[in-house]
Amino acid sequence: MSILNIFKRKNQQVNVNNDLYKSLYGFLAPGFKLSRDELGSNYIKYGYESNPDVFSISNHIAGLFSRISIIPYQNDKEIEDPMEEYFADNAADITYHEFKYNWEMFSLITGNSIIYTPVIKGGNNAGRRLSFDIMPTQNVEIISGGWRQPVGRYVLDIDDRYEYDPTDVWHSRLFPNLTYENGANFMGISPLKVAAMVITSQNAGYEITSDVLKHGIQPGILTKISEEYDKKTSQMQESDMRKKWRRASKGKIPLFTMGDLRYIKVGYDNLKDLQIIENSKDGMRVLCNIWAVPLQAFNDTSASTYNNMLEADKAIYKKRVMPDVERYTAGLNKIWKPFGIEYKADYSGVESLRGDMSKLATALGTLVNNKLIGRDEARNIINNALNMNLDEIDIEGMTLEDMINEPQISFPNIDKNMKY
Repeated sequence: MSILNIFKRKNQQVNVNNDLYKSLYGFLAPGFKLSRDELGSNYIKYGYESNPDVFSISNHIAGLFSRISIIPYQNDKEIEDPMEEYFADNAADITYHEFKYNWEMFSLITGNSIIYTPVIKGGNNAGRRLSFDIMPTQNVEIISGGWRQPVGRYVLDIDDRYEYDPTDVWHSRLFPNLTYENGANFMGISPLKVAAMVITSQNAGYEITSDVLKHGIQPGILTKISEEYDKKTSQMQESDMRKKWRRASKGKIPLFTMGDLRYIKVGYDNLKDLQIIENSKDGMRVLCNIWAVPLQAFNDTSASTYNNMLEADKAIYKKRVMPDVERYTAGLNKIWKPFGIEYKADYSGVESLRGDMSKLATALGTLVNNKLIGRDEARNIINNALNMNLDEIDIEGMTLEDMINEPQISFPNIDKNMKY
């Protein structure tokens, strides 16, 4: 194939890609504000800050996430973490642990983690990042640069408007927004948007409970059966009673009147009638399902049959934390790739993920001691094992049981004098 034909084919592919982009974003003119969820601040105020279930679940997940060891490698060798060095050397307002915690928390609550990380343009440190500053995603909007560049710039609208080049922004989305109209898909969707009705119902229940405990059950109505209601006498008797019982709330003050009375029930007799506790449990189940974490990990007595908390913790790692760590390391690797640095998560310190790792460790120890594999390879095998059944592990054609039963193993074409 001639160079000209190759060029024509590539040019046709570019035109096809442009046609697709134009069909999706042809309406985007430079300066057009992409659609975003305007209720982001409400998810924080009424969800994270006001709902105890949202607060407890999200903090538990973010806490597990931030404790994962994420190790940088260069030329297949572990090196000092430049991220750790930045947060230690630059007297940052937060620690690296807090940075990871907040990165995950913004994802869980708003569906987006947006970091301002400007690139140094020149000098000996060209290409390195000047800072890693967490942006409040509820106050961030995207301005289009036209259909060829849908994400033209990021704007932080808080007290004043600050504009940032997209090359200086690390944006990660937890849940994709499937709405493409007006460019809404360039921002992630908040899980609390899906759970908004549940959260509102829970908050209303907590408010009613607080109000009842403070003021008492709503009183009923007393009416006269035969005589005219003596309002003045009733008020005098109530006033005398209040002087005697100054600390009693309105719900505990009896109503005084004259003659035969009839009582009419109003509202409810007790909190149980409202099923507030049951509704709260249902709400927590919904929230756990949305974040893909097991309800049993949050001390729900109705799920007591699932009594192995290590298994519940393991499920949180598998279904929520580990996918989020992959998303985080993918972002780091994109930033540090020009310097030949690759980040990998190390789960070997997570107790609930170990399972029956002692057998695997014994087998790998034998292989390392016999110089059949290196330590880094053994670590990679352990990390991979955390994502699969131990019975499925196959190292150099031998099963785990084979390695345990025959510790003195040898393989052809392996130099035992090789140093790792």
